[in-house]
Amino acid sequence: MSVVMEEYERTISSLIGERETEAKRWTEERATLLRERDEAAAHLASMEHAFNDVHTKYERCKVIIQGYKTNEETLKRTVEENNDAIQKLEARYETLRQHAMQQLNKANAELDTVKKTHQAEILKLNAMLKKSEVHASSLQESLVQKIKDNEELTAICDELINKVG
Repeated sequence: MSVVMEEYERTISSLIGERETEAKRWTEERATLLRERDEAAAHLASMEHAFNDVHTKYERCKVIIQGYKTNEETLKRTVEENNDAIQKLEARYETLRQHAMQQLNKANAELDTVKKTHQAEILKLNAMLKKSEVHASSLQESLVQKIKDNEELTAICDELINKVG
């Protein structure tokens, strides 16, 4: 019986040792699991915080992008309106330029006509002046001749009067 008792004691002590080892292992595993759980919880909290930050940034970006889209649409409309205005102004400029060119051509033609008329008038007046100068010269010569003839006749008359008288 003593063998059985010894065997029993060994089995019990072996079981107690195993139980203590098992309890120690379970305690360590529990501590490891608790540590892992705490790390996972901290990691989860960190991830949730990061997600909230990213979500907040995403929402802000959505608002900013919507603002950019609105601005882009406004700018596109403004550019389109400005392009239309530029086209209208260019057409108006072209019309005014053509009108100005027509007026300038008309004025140049009138100026040429006036110049030609004045040149013809100047030529006519120069011819008349020359004719008048020739006529005046002719009259001057005629006057000088008449005065000379008159003096001769007066001298002849004076001689005759002196002879008769």
